[in-house]
Amino acid sequence: MTVWRCVGSPAVLPGADDDAIGDLIGRDEELDLLRRGLAGHRLVTVTGRAGVGKSRLAAAAAGGASRQRLVGVRWQGRGPGEPGSLASAVSLALGGRHLPDPGDLVRRLAAPGTLLFLDDVDPVHQECTGLVQRLLVALPDLRVLVTSRQVLGLGEEHVLALRPLATSSPSGATRPAAAVELFLHRARAVGAGFPAGHTDVREAERICRSLEGVPHAVELAAEQLSRQSPHELAVALERQQCWLHSDRARLSRHRSLRDSVGASYLLCERATRIVWARASAFAGAFDESAAVFLCAGGSVVPEQVPSSLAQLVAMKVLEPVREPGGLRRPRYRFTRAAREFGAARLRAAGEWEPALERRTAHCRQVGKVAESLWAAGCQNQAALLVAEEQEELTALLHQAQDDADLAESAWDIVVSLWF
Repeated sequence: MTVWRCVGSPAVLPGADDDAIGDLIGRDEELDLLRRGLAGHRLVTVTGRAGVGKSRLAAAAAGGASRQRLVGVRWQGRGPGEPGSLASAVSLALGGRHLPDPGDLVRRLAAPGTLLFLDDVDPVHQECTGLVQRLLVALPDLRVLVTSRQVLGLGEEHVLALRPLATSSPSGATRPAAAVELFLHRARAVGAGFPAGHTDVREAERICRSLEGVPHAVELAAEQLSRQSPHELAVALERQQCWLHSDRARLSRHRSLRDSVGASYLLCERATRIVWARASAFAGAFDESAAVFLCAGGSVVPEQVPSSLAQLVAMKVLEPVREPGGLRRPRYRFTRAAREFGAARLRAAGEWEPALERRTAHCRQVGKVAESLWAAGCQNQAALLVAEEQEELTALLHQAQDDADLAESAWDIVVSLWF
């Protein structure tokens, strides 16, 4: 843990890798929303996927909050935290003992106008939930700001879900999209020249789209311009992106995109890690039944797959394409970096080829079901099924062009989908 204590209302807090936390490009609206949330709620949690800028935004909002006293704690390590480590860190930030009793924390936080800032608490998520709940009950004047990939789940929690930056500007816009603006800003800040020509800005947009507008990934990419041209970088990132790295980051888990995503992987239960890796064989969105077919086996029983998917959604590794609880079955999609990370783990485990075989069997089954629906007069359902599985079917057909072993399966699918 990193611990700090700030009294008053400082303009800048520790807690972000950027040299100037005030440079929150593309985050004016979110910063305003967060400041209003802090003014109107006792508990505010900023959530979002790895690298989206939760800490930086929260540090800027906390630094400008109108509170008399600011106490902050930030997690530094990798993997789950030891029980009691968060309470100890808060106690140390307050000048107290390493192993405090609950009453000691309450007494030290009892000063009017205190804002407790708990940054990056995923490794101590369960402890954080209990600690925050106890403190809010005991201290009616206390306000708490949390950053985490997962919400705490407390009743009075106000949540700001932070999305990636926009990667394209609307028609007629006079300035580049926020992600592109951040890319150009970071390139200048680290001394990596970037020509301002129209073609190169288009390459910057291509780079940012490939990185899905995630600020941390965009900044890591901008530093590569000292070694590669914008076009070369765009091509490399469309193939892979987890290789992005930097020696400038203060936190070890921020020094590469692989480490940033891997920090979430380390916090998952074993079954969830296996589901993450196996499901990365999907090329696009998938539903729960397809995930069970692909991921169950060995130490993972079918009943564990849905709960693993729910955990991956909570940790912002998977994004719901359709929210659970709707009229149609929910579907999920990996963030690109998470899929790439999972595929690497699957290959390391020697399971990549078996997973692809299962994916192929799933695609053949989709073709057969769609053919049966069409022949039975259920043309709408058949067309809907094919539309939902189009990414997977298309990926398989493209792969079959370079893999003779897939030719027969691809032919069967094409014949099934004659309609």
